[in-house]
Amino acid sequence: MSISETSKFEKLQKKISLAFSNESFKEILGKSFGSLIVRVLGIGISLVFNIILARQFGADGLGNFSLLVSIVIPLSVLARLGFEILLIKKIALFNIDSQSALKRSLLRKSRLAVAITSILIGLFWCIYRYIVFGSLDNQNLILIIALPLHALLILNVGALKGEKKTVLAAVFENLIIWGSAFFVFVVLVWFRNPLEIFASISYLIGILIAFLTSFISISNVSKKPLNNPKENSLNTQEKSLSQVNKIVFSDMVKESFPIWVTTGISILLLSTDIWFVAFFLDSATVGHYSASAKLAILISFPLGAVINIASPKFSEAYSNAETHKLKQIYHQSTRLAGWLSIPIFLTIVIFHNQILDLFGGSFSNAILSVLILSIGQLLNVLFGPNNQFLIMTGRAKIVQFIMVLTLISSVSLSLILIPFWGINGAALASMITITIKNIILWIVIYRFYGFSSIPFPAQKIFSNSANTNN
Repeated sequence: MSISETSKFEKLQKKISLAFSNESFKEILGKSFGSLIVRVLGIGISLVFNIILARQFGADGLGNFSLLVSIVIPLSVLARLGFEILLIKKIALFNIDSQSALKRSLLRKSRLAVAITSILIGLFWCIYRYIVFGSLDNQNLILIIALPLHALLILNVGALKGEKKTVLAAVFENLIIWGSAFFVFVVLVWFRNPLEIFASISYLIGILIAFLTSFISISNVSKKPLNNPKENSLNTQEKSLSQVNKIVFSDMVKESFPIWVTTGISILLLSTDIWFVAFFLDSATVGHYSASAKLAILISFPLGAVINIASPKFSEAYSNAETHKLKQIYHQSTRLAGWLSIPIFLTIVIFHNQILDLFGGSFSNAILSVLILSIGQLLNVLFGPNNQFLIMTGRAKIVQFIMVLTLISSVSLSLILIPFWGINGAALASMITITIKNIILWIVIYRFYGFSSIPFPAQKIFSNSANTNN
């Protein structure tokens, strides 16, 4: 090894050492892996669940179940009013100021609002189904019951993320839902004559168990005093209690509305392609496309795990006017997510035939759509947590506008491409939409914060950490 190479190696070694001495990076790295492992276990169980469902009831059975899930999740977003993101942001700030009473009051009011909203949406859905179809089938009855449970579950998950209990939040959001659903489904199929409705019943039971356990968990977490001497001071308690009644519902809605629109459109973007495939094509084709989407979404799971850790950190750094720290956290999060996502992407690209064969022989029709969707998801990861970054730093209205344009683009492209190219057209519409959205968000971040959201060469993550420590 030459002297110059030795010098470069020593510099890189020093930067790595400095990076791992940075508390922010260590927390993102450590908790991201924990959250990612839980999310991977959850999605792994859900994939096995869907494979068993596809093999037992064919592409039609998988398509009908996927359609149910693709309706429950957007309606749940609609019912939550953006409060789950507001909880992440506000609880992180309340913990800085040791205002436990305020965060408990915010959580109570959020739960009441979401419970009422979800029940009303369920009633409207009943009326709509009855007017259009003249009756309610079992699938829709399950949907109506699952809706408020899912909405309140994700609200509890948001509160846990605000408390920086990200691994625990991932347990309730992924592992318990699908672990419980898988267990119930296997038991029902094993001991009774298999019925397609068993998949939906199992999913409902999984949501119920996750909701009950998350409710108990967040209640215990919220009751614990903060490790801050200010928390026990008389003045702080009196100030916190005096401000509880100042949390006005209209103010909550005003602040959460742009977040609600943004989150809702993000979920719609994950569902509209399935809806349009269902509209133009048959349920078996919906099953094929659903399998493609479930595989491709694995690529973005590391980004989701990183976002769970980074979101409250963005909020804290922004409230303290720590611009350099915002940039550092963003770049560390983006590169870490990229490093973890690329191996998943390569695995899907190389072994897509073998993976699709697990669902059954007919799923070979989905090969091209898997590859297109995978490219789109990898691009999404490499641009980083841009949505969440802008929301947590007070730019939610800008994100709202961009997401509305993105939804219009998605719908337009789906209407044009799906009739001509089927599920491959749906995948192409999704990839183009994701790319356009991320390019616009990249421009916005550069315009307001002066740095690029696209990752630099991998080793520069350590120089960011080194500069902070110096």
